[in-house]
Amino acid sequence: KIPSNYNPTTRVYTGTWDGILVNSTVAVDNPAWVLYDIMTNELFGADIDPETIDKFSFYDAGVYCDQNVSFVDELGATTSGPRFTFNVRIADRPDIVKLIRDVAGAMNASVIWANGDWKVIQDRPTASTKVITKYNTIREAGFTRRSSKADERHTAVNVAFNDRTDRYLQRVVTVESTEGIGRYGYNPIDIAAYGCT
Repeated sequence: KIPSNYNPTTRVYTGTWDGILVNSTVAVDNPAWVLYDIMTNELFGADIDPETIDKFSFYDAGVYCDQNVSFVDELGATTSGPRFTFNVRIADRPDIVKLIRDVAGAMNASVIWANGDWKVIQDRPTASTKVITKYNTIREAGFTRRSSKADERHTAVNVAFNDRTDRYLQRVVTVESTEGIGRYGYNPIDIAAYGCT
């Protein structure tokens, strides 16, 4: 299901949304709407009652995912495209809670239960709501500084993803922090970018 004012081919939301969701006639790779389908579909999803889902939080996430952003592609050229897409083939019936978390994670989001509804909350830039300093805190001493252990500071990441330019075969790209390696040594972490191409 997708919003009635949404064109998944052009990624354009026209006018004000009336709150109605319709069936899509084309494949949709916007993670917000993939997630909505996984949560509500009775055949392949969690079969959650749509009345308990805050569809407006999904709409906000969907609009953010479809925003056009500039980035450097694998060939080093500057190009543009949607902020987040989700492209994965789900061949078997995975643990549905893990699947919901993974799809939400593909758009820097989480699904929460709040005030009787399932909502999407997304980590994205927002305006500051309050500036906190040592002058407006309760403790007289100010802030206590804490840090991670040196062996928990990763200086390289191996990211596994499906390469759309090579038949969606899995590929691993390593990104290293030269400054971090010089300071803390080589400490890699492996992550899977689920649904990322």
